Amino acid sequence: MQATDVDAWACFIPRDLSWEGGLNQAILASAGEAFDNYILENVHQPKISQVFVTPAFNAPVSHIVLGVLPEWRDALFDEEQMVVRCYKNMMKCVQDHNIPSLAIPSLGGGKRGFPQKRIVRLTLNVIKSNYPDCLKQVQIICKDDASFGAYKERLS
Repeated sequence: MQATDVDAWACFIPRDLSWEGGLNQAILASAGEAFDNYILENVHQPKISQVFVTPAFNAPVSHIVLGVLPEWRDALFDEEQMVVRCYKNMMKCVQDHNIPSLAIPSLGGGKRGFPQKRIVRLTLNVIKSNYPDCLKQVQIICKDDASFGAYKERLS
């Protein structure tokens, strides 16, 4: 992730704490090995929807907000509710840490299997309905034109 003039970056990882995906790899590369070691030493057996606010180490932000998400199977395993809970927990952590601006990666259409239009609707609804008082700006970082188009359509 490039510096986006925000105070914190958010990212999503699976329960096994692997750094899947290009964006997560970029965050890890920016923050450095100390960040990875911090996660391995301080995050033990995370639960789905759990959120952690960590130091940013070498990254050009003050915090990295880490959300734990499930793989999307077929929506019969409460994945939608887990995603909603994760975003709500993320907004609560932003408030608790008084973070004024946040960059969040778009979900959908990738390895995790989240249906794009559905996840866009969930993301925007949860952020809007749980917007922390301290938060002045949210940037949703879209990985491709399809993702950008889905957010643009929903916000129109």
